[in-house]
Order: sequence, then structure tokens, then C-alpha cells
Amino acid sequence: MASENEIKRNIKDSVFSALFREPKYLRKLCKVLKPDVTEEELDSIRDVTIENILINGLHNDLAFTVGMLTLCLFEAQSTRSYNIPYRMTSYCIEKLREFVIKNQCNLYGKKAVRLPVPRFYMVYTGTEELSEDILTLTDTSFGGVKGSLEAEVKVIHLSKENNILDQYIKFTRISDEQVRINGRSRENMARIIDMCVEQDILCEFLTSRKSEVINIMDVLFNEEYAQKMYVLDEKKMAREEGRAEGEAKGRAEGEAKGRVEGMLAAVRSLMSNMGTSAEKALSMLGIPQNEWNTYLPRLG
Repeated sequence: MASENEIKRNIKDSVFSALFREPKYLRKLCKVLKPDVTEEELDSIRDVTIENILINGLHNDLAFTVGMLTLCLFEAQSTRSYNIPYRMTSYCIEKLREFVIKNQCNLYGKKAVRLPVPRFYMVYTGTEELSEDILTLTDTSFGGVKGSLEAEVKVIHLSKENNILDQYIKFTRISDEQVRINGRSRENMARIIDMCVEQDILCEFLTSRKSEVINIMDVLFNEEYAQKMYVLDEKKMAREEGRAEGEAKGRAEGEAKGRVEGMLAAVRSLMSNMGTSAEKALSMLGIPQNEWNTYLPRLG
């Protein structure tokens, strides 16, 4: 029987991490990434996910090693997110630090320390067109200026293979569509699972863990709803503060400055109360990326 801590952890997982924390599905994932993977390599797979390091709230990430030579990092996203290369880099540095300590590597010796080769992946589950197959740290975070540090994230799209990742993407899209149509009730979540099973989408996983998946989806939808309501409230407050400051300081200049000050307050509130990054808070508030430089220097 699962302990209370294990149950709490599972409910806070996303379906993505719950699925691939099962060894047999993780093995299937490895076969998708490397069709010629050997049984010896599959037997060497170890889940090394750091809980809740990539995103706040639900755990939508995955990290595993294949032997001593490969470190694979995953994140599932339903929306565009161009900060993934940075997040992956931060995650990777933490995992490599752990590797060095665990293996008592001598970083100051003459012999080069052999480290696991990192491979970064983003599983894109959204329906909006995302043309990129590779996201790089240079293009997303350094403005295209090539420096001494680089990271590449392979974007995995829905394919026609119907492999384990394709099935996860299909499950997510069906789930999102049915929630838009029929709402967030537990009865609808059960119907979503039944629909997927009928279409042979993650059939074994969803059948054997139906009640747990419903709990995960329930937490996910409630957290997403609460987050959206919080953002809407912060945006409303930001507009009201902007108008008030505009009236006090003159229409044209005052309203522009007031809007910025109001949005800054909203961003800081999201960062403080929800633990988001400045970039994620700006995105959640619907501020266009070409305006971020107005805010970021004052949020450091």
C-alpha cells in the first residue's frame, strides 16, 4: 500500500510524469528516442527527476540517465515557451553537480572528468502551430549572439507513428478539447479516460490507474483555473492602479506610466505568491514579448 507521502506526490504529478515514472513506459520512451537501444542500456535507465525544479505546482518534467553516459531531460508544454533552453540548462547544471559529488570527481586534476552527455527535449502537446524543431539558448536568451554557452532543445511534435509520446499528446489534446466543451467535473474526466481507452490511447495505463489519473487531472484543472483567476484579478488591479495614477499625473504620460507601474506590481505579486519567474509572469499577464524589456530591468 502506498504511503501518505507517495499518494500526495502522485496527485501532484502531472499525467506526463506519472506515466513515465513507470519503468515499462520509460523503456518505451527510450525506444522512441533511440530505436536501436540495447537491452543492457534499457536495464541501466534510472529516473533522476528533481521534483518541481522546472515548473511550479504540478510536476510536468522528467529526467533520467541511460548508463553513465547519457542524461535525458524532458518537459511537456501545451503552449509556446521560449525559456525552456534556459530552464533545461539550469536543471542540467544541478544534475551534473550531483554527479560530480556522488562520484567524487576531481575537477582540479590533470585528467578530464567524464560527464554524462545531456540531451534536452520538449514534448509539445498544443494545437497552435509551432514550426521550430530545435530551440537554442543562443536564439531564445542571448538575442542570437553566439557566446561560450549553448544548449539545444529538441521539440517533439505529434507524428504518425502512434508511439508512446504520440499517445500522450493525443490524450492531452482530447482532454483539453473535452474540458472546453463539457467542463472540469470528475465525471467528465472519467469520460475523457474512457474515450481514450476506446481509441487505444494509453489504454493499459489509463485502465489500470484510472482513479489516480482522475485525481491528477482534478488537481491539474483546479490549479490551472485558480491560476487563471489569479492572473485576471492581478490584471484588473493593474489597470485600476494605472488609471488612478494617470488621473493624478495627467492623461497621456500618466496613463502610460501608470500602466507600467500597475503591471510591475502584478508581476511582482505573481512572482511572490506563485513562485513564477519574471518572464513567466509577464507571459501569464499577456504582455507581448517585445515589451518585456520595459519591465525586466526593474524586476531583477
